[in-house]
Amino acid sequence: MGFFMEAISEASEAKVRKWIDQRYKLTFLMVFVPVAYLAFMASPEYAVPTRMSESATLVAIANDDFNGFNKLTQFSKDIQAFQGSRNLTSKYIQKTFKENEIEVYEQNFYNKITKKTGINTFSVIRAYRSVPEEAILVVVQNSKKQTHAVSVALAYALYARTKHYWARDLIFLFVDGREPLTGVKSFLAAYNGESLSMVDFASLETNSGFLIGGICLDISTKLFTHMLVQYVGVNGILPNLDTINSVNRMGGKYGIRTIFRPQEIGGKDKHIRNVENLFRGVFAQAFNELEGLHSILNQYGIHSVTLKPYNSGNRYRQIDIKHTMPQITEGIVRSLNNILERFHQSYFFYLLLSSQHFLSIAFFSPAIGMFLFVLVLHQFSGWLDTKKFVIPGEWICIYMFSGLSYFAHCLLVSDSEVVNNFIKFCHSYGVDEDFHYATIFIATNLMLPVIVTRKIKTHSEHATTRFLHLTIALNVILCTGLLNFSLTLYWCIYICIALLGSKLLKWNNIITRTIFSIVFSPIVFYAATIMVAKEYDYWPNEVAVKQLDQGLDLKNVLIAVYKEGERHLINHVQFNSMNFLVFALFIQPTHLVLTSLLGKEPAVADEQHKKTE
Repeated sequence: MGFFMEAISEASEAKVRKWIDQRYKLTFLMVFVPVAYLAFMASPEYAVPTRMSESATLVAIANDDFNGFNKLTQFSKDIQAFQGSRNLTSKYIQKTFKENEIEVYEQNFYNKITKKTGINTFSVIRAYRSVPEEAILVVVQNSKKQTHAVSVALAYALYARTKHYWARDLIFLFVDGREPLTGVKSFLAAYNGESLSMVDFASLETNSGFLIGGICLDISTKLFTHMLVQYVGVNGILPNLDTINSVNRMGGKYGIRTIFRPQEIGGKDKHIRNVENLFRGVFAQAFNELEGLHSILNQYGIHSVTLKPYNSGNRYRQIDIKHTMPQITEGIVRSLNNILERFHQSYFFYLLLSSQHFLSIAFFSPAIGMFLFVLVLHQFSGWLDTKKFVIPGEWICIYMFSGLSYFAHCLLVSDSEVVNNFIKFCHSYGVDEDFHYATIFIATNLMLPVIVTRKIKTHSEHATTRFLHLTIALNVILCTGLLNFSLTLYWCIYICIALLGSKLLKWNNIITRTIFSIVFSPIVFYAATIMVAKEYDYWPNEVAVKQLDQGLDLKNVLIAVYKEGERHLINHVQFNSMNFLVFALFIQPTHLVLTSLLGKEPAVADEQHKKTE
C-alpha cells in the first residue's frame, strides 16, 4: 500500500489505477488533442461575435469634428526638415506647446544595459470639467520613421486644447526613438513613484490622476490600406476587449478594415483564416512580450493598443493618414473620456480570431484542463507508489543549481563588463561573437542534464520525486495559465513530449542521459518551433526570422536561438517578463528531474509492498 493509502479505499484505488495505467497513452493524445480542440472551436459556429459592452464608448462613432488638417500638414513639413534629429524635434514639440499655452515638460533617462541616454517630452491638457482624478495617455515615438505619428499627435493635442468636454486629463508622451520601450517604462515608473534597477531616470515635474487607458500611434507610412492593431502586453496581459472593439467601430466608420496580423489580408476560407489568426495570436502572446509601446502600458493596467497603419499595395484603396488618423485618434480618446467607470464590462481573457469574432476564456481554457487531468494522473502515480516519503538530495540539488543558473544569467546581463571583454577578445581574432555565444550557451544547456543529474536509485525517492515535482508543475501551470494561456499551452505540450521521452528510454546511464538531454531538451524543442513557425510565417519576432533567412544551417539556427534567449533574458531583467523566469525555474528543472528519473522504476525492498503491488 502507498504512503497515503489510508486516505482512499481499496475500491477507489482500483478505479484510480485503471486511469493511471493509461496515463502515457493519454499523454500522447495531449500532444495533439488540445491543439485540435482550439482549431475546432475557431469555426464561425462556435466563435463569439465582438460587440460593445460599454455603451458609453460609442460616443465618438456618432460624430467627430477635427479641423486641424492645415496644422497637421505644416507640422509634418517642419519635422521632416529636421532630418530625423530627435533633439530638434523635441525642442520643436516644446516650442509648439508653449506657444499654445499647454504644459510641457522633459524627462531624462539612462539605460544601464545598453548604455544609452534618452529624453522624454510630455505635455498635459488639464480637464476643467471635473476633478482630474483620472487621465488618458497618448504615446508616440520621437524618431525619423515616426514623423507622421508625431505630427498627428501634435495636431490633435492643439485641437483637444480648444475643447471643454474633457472629464479626464490628456497626457501626450513623445518617447525617445533610441530607447522607446525604456522611455515608456521610465515615464510610467516615475509617474507611479517606482524605481528601476536597470534604468536611471529623472522624476516628473508634474503629475495627474490614474491612467485608465491609452493609445499608441505607430505611423511609418503616408498611405495605408488596413489598420493593424497590436494589443499583446508583457506577460500576455491583454487590454479590455472594448478597447479593441472601439478601434474596430472607428475603422468601420471610415471604411478601414481592422487586422491583427498582416497575414490576414487576402481571400481565404473563413474557418482557415480564423485558425491561422488564432495560432498566430498564441505565438505572439507567448513569445512576443514587447509587441509595441502599448505592451508596457498594459503591464501597468492601462488598457491600450498600438495603431499601425499598414499598406498592403495597390490592390486595395489607398488612404491618406492625415484624412483619417486624427479622427480615429479623436474617437478613441473621446471614448476613453466618456466611460463612467474603469473598463470592467467586457472580456479581459480572450483569443482574437478576427475583428468580428473571438474566443472567450470559457471556450479555450478546457485545453489547459486536458493537460491538468493527465498531469494529475502522473502525480497520483507517484502518490500511490510512495511507501515512505523521502526527499532525494538529487532533487534538491537540481533546484539549487537552477536557481544559481538563473541568478548568474541575470547578473551577467546586469553587469556587462564581462560580456564586453569577451566581445573585444572575439573581435581581436576576427571571430563572430554571436556564434561563439550561441555555441557556449547551447552546448552548456544541452549537457547540463548529463553533468548535473544523477540516477535516483531507491523506490521511495523515485516515487516522492515524481509526486513532488508534478505537484509543483500543476501549481505553476494553474498560476501561469490564468495570466498567459498561450505560454502555458506551449510548455504543457513540451512537458507531455518529455514525459513520453522518459518512458521510451529504459535505462539510466551516461548514454541515455545524453540522448535525452539533446533530443528532448526544451531548447531543442524551442529551436524546432522557431524553424517550423518561421517556415509557415507564424513566428512573431523579426530578429530570429531575419537570422534564419540567411540559411537554415546549424550556425544560423544556433545564433537565432541564442538571440531569442538573450531577448527573453533582457526583457525579464528590464521589463519583468516572466518568459525567462518560467524557463529557468520550471521548464529546465523539469527536464533535469525527468533525466534523473530515466529508466525502470527501482524495485520495492520489502516483501509486503511487493505482494500488495
